[in-house]
Amino acid sequence: MALLVISVALLPLLAIRAQGNVDAGLDQIVYEGQEVAFNGSTTVNQSSTVSVVWDFGDGSEAVNGSDPALLNETVHTYTTAGEYNVTLSVTCDSELNTTENDTLTVTVLENLPPVAERAQDQIVE
Repeated sequence: MALLVISVALLPLLAIRAQGNVDAGLDQIVYEGQEVAFNGSTTVNQSSTVSVVWDFGDGSEAVNGSDPALLNETVHTYTTAGEYNVTLSVTCDSELNTTENDTLTVTVLENLPPVAERAQDQIVE
Protein backbone atom coordinates (compact mmCIF):
# COMPACT_ATOMS: atom_id res chain seq x y z
CA MET A 1 0.00 0.00 0.00
CA ALA A 2 1.48 3.34 -1.06
CA LEU A 3 1.15 6.38 1.12
CA LEU A 4 0.29 9.60 -0.64
CA VAL A 5 1.60 12.76 1.06
CA ILE A 6 0.10 16.05 0.07
CA SER A 7 2.11 19.10 0.87
CA VAL A 8 0.36 22.40 1.31
CA ALA A 9 2.41 25.55 0.96
CA LEU A 10 1.22 28.59 2.80
CA LEU A 11 1.22 31.64 0.61
CA PRO A 12 2.15 34.92 2.21
CA LEU A 13 -0.76 37.22 2.65
CA LEU A 14 -0.79 40.01 0.13
CA ALA A 15 -1.26 43.53 1.33
CA ILE A 16 -4.42 44.89 -0.19
CA ARG A 17 -4.39 48.58 -0.68
CA ALA A 18 -7.51 50.58 -0.84
CA GLN A 19 -7.26 52.49 -4.08
CA GLY A 20 -8.92 55.79 -4.60
CA ASN A 21 -10.17 56.85 -7.96
CA VAL A 22 -8.80 60.06 -9.39
CA ASP A 23 -10.66 61.85 -12.18
CA ALA A 24 -8.96 64.70 -14.07
CA GLY A 25 -12.29 65.84 -15.51
CA LEU A 26 -13.64 66.11 -19.03
CA ASP A 27 -11.62 66.77 -22.18
CA GLN A 28 -11.77 70.43 -23.19
CA ILE A 29 -11.59 72.54 -26.35
CA VAL A 30 -10.36 76.14 -25.99
CA TYR A 31 -8.75 78.89 -28.05
CA GLU A 32 -5.17 80.19 -27.76
CA GLY A 33 -4.91 82.57 -24.84
CA GLN A 34 -8.15 81.39 -23.27
CA GLU A 35 -7.92 80.32 -19.61
CA VAL A 36 -8.70 76.66 -18.92
CA ALA A 37 -10.24 75.73 -15.56
CA PHE A 38 -9.50 72.19 -14.37
CA ASN A 39 -11.97 70.30 -12.22
CA GLY A 40 -10.42 67.14 -10.83
CA SER A 41 -11.76 64.90 -8.10
CA THR A 42 -10.77 61.93 -5.98
CA THR A 43 -12.67 59.37 -3.93
CA VAL A 44 -9.91 59.39 -1.32
CA ASN A 45 -10.57 61.32 1.86
CA GLN A 46 -9.15 64.75 1.02
CA SER A 47 -7.72 65.13 4.53
CA SER A 48 -5.25 62.37 3.63
CA THR A 49 -4.07 64.13 0.44
CA VAL A 50 -0.29 64.67 0.53
CA SER A 51 0.14 66.22 -2.90
CA VAL A 52 -1.80 67.30 -5.97
CA VAL A 53 0.12 67.75 -9.23
CA TRP A 54 -1.28 69.06 -12.52
CA ASP A 55 1.11 68.56 -15.47
CA PHE A 56 -0.31 70.61 -18.35
CA GLY A 57 1.58 68.76 -21.10
CA ASP A 58 3.00 71.91 -22.71
CA GLY A 59 6.39 72.04 -20.99
CA SER A 60 5.33 74.72 -18.53
CA GLU A 61 5.90 74.33 -14.80
CA ALA A 62 3.44 71.93 -13.20
CA VAL A 63 1.16 73.05 -10.40
CA ASN A 64 2.28 71.12 -7.34
CA GLY A 65 1.01 71.51 -3.80
CA SER A 66 -0.55 69.86 -0.79
CA ASP A 67 -3.84 71.76 -0.73
CA PRO A 68 -6.75 69.54 -1.89
CA ALA A 69 -8.38 72.69 -3.31
CA LEU A 70 -5.87 72.43 -6.19
CA LEU A 71 -8.03 69.59 -7.52
CA ASN A 72 -10.67 72.04 -8.73
CA GLU A 73 -9.18 75.52 -8.38
CA THR A 74 -6.37 75.18 -10.91
CA VAL A 75 -6.30 77.22 -14.13
CA HIS A 76 -3.83 77.38 -17.02
CA THR A 77 -3.54 79.34 -20.27
CA TYR A 78 -2.17 77.73 -23.44
CA THR A 79 -0.44 80.10 -25.86
CA THR A 80 0.06 77.71 -28.79
CA ALA A 81 -2.53 75.72 -30.72
CA GLY A 82 -2.28 71.96 -30.41
CA GLU A 83 -3.42 68.94 -28.45
CA TYR A 84 -2.14 68.59 -24.89
CA ASN A 85 -2.35 65.60 -22.55
CA VAL A 86 -2.90 66.90 -19.03
CA THR A 87 -2.11 64.59 -16.12
CA LEU A 88 -3.51 64.86 -12.61
CA SER A 89 -1.56 62.96 -9.93
CA VAL A 90 -2.82 62.70 -6.37
CA THR A 91 -0.66 61.18 -3.62
CA CYS A 92 -2.40 60.10 -0.44
CA ASP A 93 -1.01 59.51 3.02
CA SER A 94 -1.31 55.80 3.78
CA GLU A 95 0.93 52.92 4.70
CA LEU A 96 1.80 52.50 1.03
CA ASN A 97 1.85 56.23 0.17
CA THR A 98 -0.24 55.62 -2.96
CA THR A 99 -0.30 57.85 -6.04
CA GLU A 100 -3.20 57.73 -8.48
CA ASN A 101 -3.20 59.37 -11.93
CA ASP A 102 -5.70 60.35 -14.59
CA THR A 103 -5.33 62.15 -17.91
CA LEU A 104 -7.51 64.46 -19.98
CA THR A 105 -6.93 66.10 -23.35
CA VAL A 106 -7.04 69.85 -23.97
CA THR A 107 -7.37 70.81 -27.64
CA VAL A 108 -6.25 74.40 -28.24
CA LEU A 109 -7.60 75.98 -31.42
CA GLU A 110 -5.70 78.63 -33.36
CA ASN A 111 -8.07 81.57 -33.56
CA LEU A 112 -10.78 83.10 -31.46
CA PRO A 113 -14.23 82.93 -33.03
CA PRO A 114 -15.09 85.96 -35.18
CA VAL A 115 -16.93 88.90 -33.68
CA ALA A 116 -19.39 90.74 -35.89
CA GLU A 117 -18.90 94.49 -36.09
CA ARG A 118 -21.23 96.94 -37.71
CA ALA A 119 -19.65 98.71 -40.67
CA GLN A 120 -20.41 102.17 -42.04
CA ASP A 121 -23.56 102.53 -44.11
CA GLN A 122 -22.87 102.39 -47.83
CA ILE A 123 -24.79 103.78 -50.74
CA VAL A 124 -24.78 101.69 -53.88
CA GLU A 125 -25.75 103.44 -57.15
